[in-house]
Order: sequence, then C-alpha cells, then structure tokens
Amino acid sequence: MPMNLNSNVTLREFGDGIVYLENQVTHLKAWLKDEDAETVKALPEIKTDANIAALQKLRELWFVDEDDDGDHRDFSYARKREAGNLAAAGNPWEKPLLQDNTPWLNNLQIELTDSCNERCIHCYMPGSLKDRADEMDFEAVKDLLEQYRAMNGVRVVFSGGEIFLHKDLFKILDLCRKLGLFVLLQTNLLILTPQLLDKLKTLRIFNIQVSLYSTDPAVHDAITTKKGSCLRTMANIRKLVEADIPIIIACPVMKQNFDSVADVQAFADSLGVEVYYDYIMMAQSNGLTENLDHRISLAQTRGMIDFLLVHKDEFRRAIETSGTAEELLAKQFARRRNVCSILSSGLCVSPDGSAYPCPGWKGFSLGDLAKSSLDSIWSASEKARELRSIDMDADFEKCRSCTLRNFCDMCAVYNYNESGDIYHVSERFCEVAAIFRQAVIDKFHSL
Repeated sequence: MPMNLNSNVTLREFGDGIVYLENQVTHLKAWLKDEDAETVKALPEIKTDANIAALQKLRELWFVDEDDDGDHRDFSYARKREAGNLAAAGNPWEKPLLQDNTPWLNNLQIELTDSCNERCIHCYMPGSLKDRADEMDFEAVKDLLEQYRAMNGVRVVFSGGEIFLHKDLFKILDLCRKLGLFVLLQTNLLILTPQLLDKLKTLRIFNIQVSLYSTDPAVHDAITTKKGSCLRTMANIRKLVEADIPIIIACPVMKQNFDSVADVQAFADSLGVEVYYDYIMMAQSNGLTENLDHRISLAQTRGMIDFLLVHKDEFRRAIETSGTAEELLAKQFARRRNVCSILSSGLCVSPDGSAYPCPGWKGFSLGDLAKSSLDSIWSASEKARELRSIDMDADFEKCRSCTLRNFCDMCAVYNYNESGDIYHVSERFCEVAAIFRQAVIDKFHSL
C-alpha cells in the first residue's frame, strides 16, 4: 500500500542528509537521518517492503499515512485525546540530531499591529503603544516570512494588539499556507464573524490562543475594560470548537479573577479545551510596574498551585507515580525553564520591524529588519550572542545553590521589565517556587 506524509506534517531538510518532521495535530517531532531520512524523502514512490519497520512506526505516530487512512487522521475535538496519547507510544526520532553553533530558528512571533480593541488592566504592552497603533504592512510581512522560510522555519505566531484588526490578516495567512508554515494566532476573538470563521476553517491553523479571564461578564469585562467582551469571546470560543479549530484558552490570574479560575476551567473542560494560567504576571515592557498591583497574593498563589496540582494531568501523574518524596522532588514542575532557553529557537518582531528576544522584551532590541536580514540578526547579532551565552543557573547568583529550581519559573524578561536588570531575580519567583515545592510535598503526603 503506497504511503505519503500525513497532511498535517511539514518536512524540512538540513545538511548531512538530516530530515525534520513535525505534525501540527499531534505536536510530535522527528529528526531522521541515513536510511530513515531517505525513505521519507522518497515517499510516496517507495514501496512498503523497503525499510518497513521505520515506515510502520512513522505511520503509528501519524507522520505518514496509507492511502486508505482517509481524513480521520486530522484534528477534531472528538479525536483530541487520541492524538495527544500518541506521545506515550514511544518516538525513537524525537531527540534532535542537528548540531550547530547557532541554534535553529523555528518559532517566529510577529506582532502584526499594536492596535487593540481592549485595554486590559494587567497587560505588559503599554497603552501608549496601543493608542499609536503601528501596523506592519503586507510587503514587510511577506519579506520577513520568506526570509524565515529560507531559514527552514516551521512555526509562526501572529499577535498584537489584536490581529483581527489587521486589514491583510487573511492575505498573510494564505501566504503562510503557500510557504508551508504552521500558524498560531493570539486573539481576544471579539470580532470573529461567520465569514472570518469560514476562512479560518480552510487554513488548517496550528492553534488559536484566546484570552478569557472569567465566565462572569462583570469580572472579565472589568479586566478588559470592554463592555460585552466576555459573552462575545465565550460565544466565539464555542464556534471555533464546533468548527474543529484547535484552540487554547490563556487565563492570566490576578486579584480580580482569582475566584473565577474554577469556572474558567469548567467551561474549558466542557468543550475539551486546554487552559494555560499565568499567575506571576510580567511588568510592562516600558519598565513601568503599576500593572503588578494586580498580582495575586502569596496566599492566593498557594491556592492557585493547589488547583493546578488537581487539574493538570502532568502534575497529577508526577505526584502519583513517585514512590518517595526524594523521587518526587527530583522531578521538574516548573514550566518556563523546561521549555525556554534564551534565543534557542524563537524570536519576536514588532510592527516597526524591530527584533526582540521574546514578546514583552521591547527594551532589549536585537536589530532592525529595515537594516539587517533576519538571518544576520539571528546568527550574528552581538546582543543575540550575549544572551545565548547566559547560563540560566550559573550566571544568576541567587540560583547557583538554590534547591528550588525544579519548582522555579524564573524568566529573564520578567526580571528585566521589573528591574531593568536581567540578572536581578524577581523576588516573586523565589517566593512562588518555595510555595510550589511545599504544595507538591503536601499533596504527595495526602495521597
């Protein structure tokens, strides 16, 4: 039976015959070389009797399909758990093979516009930027995306401001599809129309991150300062789910919506949608810290962590599968440190073409795309090299002998925006890590 790449898989070729695969439905990744790489590159002509073991394993992991697999190996909320469970099947090709002095840029965030139809009280983006409403024009976006694709880029995140306010958004999304890029969108979803929804259905979006702070309109709307935003956002979330468009709810937790977290989780659970909670909060990118007045208290932080230990599968499994407290405390519970290393895979570009290490870090420009290529900023910028040389433990004095690192989400941009100094660790990270560790211990002993 002839085989071909799954329709949700992208392929990138690198030097020394190395091939990279990623499936946007399962989020599984594979680095192939030698015979395995040649087998995939030869699809669909290659016969299944050639390298049959590798082909069957790739089929099991949804990287390749047989002709009679049909379209069921696509995203749907009915099959979401099945796709997610593939990670447990064992992936022999997950470990990266690429070796280079310069990391591979495979996650580019483009802030299409500073314009926003909400004025959220906690936002790290200053209101003055939203009022100025800069926008990246289509030709600039096109040039940036083509440079990125030439660098073997895979994922592109479009954010703002509010992306649906950009007049050329769907023209840009069509271009991404032609370039073979996975698209992630960040939006408050206020202005989704039936026509826009129909367009989204055809674009095979990787994921849409939607901000929802509460299911109580009074609470949500007080945070967004936009009357009617709660009901419109919730209604449009339901429409995306009904259309089998993958989404995740982002719920920053602050004093105003702390009591709403359980209701947001229940709403998400009813739809089969995941929720990401940020309960630490970042200061504004202009160095002002007034928004941090909305941070939850340390007592509320303990309540939030207790909630997550019950409702997040990865935390629950980590605790339930630990035989001793020592085994438990050796596991990593922090998220940012596990998934983020400065300039290891991602970069952010603002509407004016300035490149930054990541969203929110506008005080640390790496270069201007009007004067330099994306590749030169990524690989040759002195500031980029400076950041990559940072050791997230050894270079932070408070972290060198700390026993809380498995529970610490310390982040350089949070430090920078709060104090102007990357290396001045925000006290909030230390406080939260200690609370997290104790909550995990208490949960372990309660079982």
